[in-house]
Amino acid sequence: MSRFIVKPNGYQEIEECYRCGNEFVQTFQTWGNCWQTSGCELCTKWARIETLKRQCYLDLRNMSYSDGEWVGIGAEDIAKINRRLRRTMWFGVKALGYDLATRVLMKCIKDYWNEVKGYWVHSHRFGVSCQPPHFQQSP
Repeated sequence: MSRFIVKPNGYQEIEECYRCGNEFVQTFQTWGNCWQTSGCELCTKWARIETLKRQCYLDLRNMSYSDGEWVGIGAEDIAKINRRLRRTMWFGVKALGYDLATRVLMKCIKDYWNEVKGYWVHSHRFGVSCQPPHFQQSP
């Protein structure tokens, strides 16, 4: 006798997410001898945002994985960085939507600028930031 409970295709039940504690409706779908479920929407969206953010950071720095470590190829090849960012944003827009993917990209660009050029002065209003005067910038 089988130890697993066989659930019909389309069966739904309310589950609690092990990661965030949010309740979500779990729908079972069968295909072949396997079954899959839909997970927590909050955690899925969070994971997609983190993936897009990490990939944008790698694209802006023009880094690739070789010999077990991340290696910077060089910031001189602007065309390659542009191609990589366009490809990443295409997948990001497909997964998250235009507005959210654009916000993630802008945050990555500001963080990259802070590392490379200096610090931005952030306003409490959304979307407003400016560069400090030249005498206040770090060398």
